[in-house]
Amino acid sequence: MKYQPSWREFRSDSRTLPSTNFVDGDLIELFLDLSQDEINDVLEGADGGDPIKVPVEEITRLVEELSRLH
Repeated sequence: MKYQPSWREFRSDSRTLPSTNFVDGDLIELFLDLSQDEINDVLEGADGGDPIKVPVEEITRLVEELSRLH
């Protein structure tokens, strides 16, 4: 099981639920602050992940649209 920080959990007076199936908007917005080399590393799967086969411009546009929603 992956580590899930407790501050991400949903809490109310009657229950606490683990943090699952959400998108961290702050983390996504950090994409816009990356250098071109860092963006290329992310999209190429530099950490051993699968490469993302979507043009940089399209991802940047999507992240910018998402950042305007909040």
